[in-house]
Amino acid sequence: MKIKFLFLIVLISTIARSQISTTSALAPTITNAGLGDLYLTSDTKQLYIGLSNGTLSLIGNEGDWSLNGNSNASATSFLGTTTDTKLSLASNNTSIFELGKRGTLGVTNFDIDQNQYMAYLRGGNGVSALQFEIPVTNGHNSVLSTTKDGNFRLKGSAAGANDFFQIGGTGTSDDGSLEIVTGDNGDEPIVFKKNHYIDGTSEMMRIQGQGSGATSTTRVGIMTNGAVANSVLQVGGSVSLPIRTVTAGTTLTENDYTLIVKPGTYTGTAITFPAANTCKGRIYVIRNTSGSNLKATPFLDITGASYDVVFYNAATTFQSDGSNWYQIGNENGWGLNGNSNATATSLLGTTTDTKVALASNNTSILELGKRGTLGLVDSARPEASNADQYMAYLKGNGVSALQFESSAAPSWKPVLYTTTDGNFRIKGAAAAGVGYSDYFEMGSAGTANNGSLEFITGDDGNEPIVFKKMHFTDGIKEMMRIEGYGVGANSTSRVGIMTNGVTANSVLQVGGSLSLPIRAVTASTTLTENDYTLILKSGTYTGTGVTLPYANTCKGRIYILKNISGANISISTFYNRTGAGSAVLINGRIYSIQSDGTDFHQISDDY
Repeated sequence: MKIKFLFLIVLISTIARSQISTTSALAPTITNAGLGDLYLTSDTKQLYIGLSNGTLSLIGNEGDWSLNGNSNASATSFLGTTTDTKLSLASNNTSIFELGKRGTLGVTNFDIDQNQYMAYLRGGNGVSALQFEIPVTNGHNSVLSTTKDGNFRLKGSAAGANDFFQIGGTGTSDDGSLEIVTGDNGDEPIVFKKNHYIDGTSEMMRIQGQGSGATSTTRVGIMTNGAVANSVLQVGGSVSLPIRTVTAGTTLTENDYTLIVKPGTYTGTAITFPAANTCKGRIYVIRNTSGSNLKATPFLDITGASYDVVFYNAATTFQSDGSNWYQIGNENGWGLNGNSNATATSLLGTTTDTKVALASNNTSILELGKRGTLGLVDSARPEASNADQYMAYLKGNGVSALQFESSAAPSWKPVLYTTTDGNFRIKGAAAAGVGYSDYFEMGSAGTANNGSLEFITGDDGNEPIVFKKMHFTDGIKEMMRIEGYGVGANSTSRVGIMTNGVTANSVLQVGGSLSLPIRAVTASTTLTENDYTLILKSGTYTGTGVTLPYANTCKGRIYILKNISGANISISTFYNRTGAGSAVLINGRIYSIQSDGTDFHQISDDY
């Protein structure tokens, strides 16, 4: 542009000049311009100069973009081309960002409209990236990028520091996948949310890691209100599972759950299960309404016996343990989640559909009726989704309470109540009286999805929580008590089982029989947290016959080992009763060993 203006200055200084107004549409058509005549377009403010052949040449533009920025730009100013020519932004003489039609840019993959306007991010080595500025304290750059394998990925920090997320294609050689990653402690959730213009944003589902190493697992929560799922899968609402009806013999597959067997033609094995070792954990529900008992793949019934008959007029549940199919349930009485076997004469509750409201100060406090009549249906929650459910509703001003009269309890009034945090609690006096302040309290606690169920008794710290039973001939008897003991630095707890109302003499005292795990083996084994007594019978033992867990993982754990195998058995090293290291269990002897957090020690004579 500087050269053009220099040329213009030379022309102006040597050629007779005149300035003529024209338009951008007419300028290219002029053929009779005088040499050195200046033409200014009134619509685009472009400057042309007349050439010796009578045509015009563009030499300047009031709207040029400056290297140092422009103060004369307007809302209609733009940087680019006015013809079907790509605009290329470059660095180091390498085009990095291009704008134009898809066809003009030569990006013609697949069946996309070639006249589509687009932006194309390029690179000089076959990959490209778009990075966003972030605070320097963040641990990961926020970037959209491609890889040499052709994958497209998005990565950035999550809550600053070292947490991050990453989404995109992965894999090579047509073995691709879409992966979603979040880290770095392994328990950062992947959260799916929805937004409604009335309700705002709410969580629908979360996928979250738990633990690490050998204890690493995954928790998936659907409608858990932002809380970590309490199982590998937790669903806070209704569940829909496959159901199929048959009138002839059938084979169950991975696409089945409930099978309704109706009257029809059944020969041989009417119901065939898949091999148990192909589907560990899988559950089937079979309801036989065919009119007769039907033959099925053999399974272990509720007594543990092998059986191959599915009874008529029963709904039976089966599950694979990876080796066998087990019967784990059948229909019997009213179910906690409703019944499919209810009849037209079954009845629970009344038949009146009238709202009854008990009020004070013109405010309804207690209402009775169907849930739908009371306006309390919440289809997203199973416990509140049945519009025909009869119920009582205790109302208030955002919280509510049900208190009981108790003139003998001046300090703590018995009350059921809700809190502003949404918790539900019960509280009342214990051994009340004038001048006495013992009480109990139980219910939910916590805030912001950090909830718990707690039991409290006080106020001296040694008031027990007592569990009792009642038999119609023996009356009421204590089964167990949990009791505080001591105060301050000496504060501890005592748990007594069948101690006849007496405070336990230790942290745990059992006034009766004690049942602990026992198992017998005929081959090498590894002891776990589920073991106590191990019987070594005659068999084949290779390598280390008995492997102990690491002592530093189970301080205080005790094992009883009885060797009646007919031979000495090797074991992980322990310190015997004399303090010497030992790695053998002598045939015909019993050993008691305990971990001190560093090593296992024999704590009784072998006999």
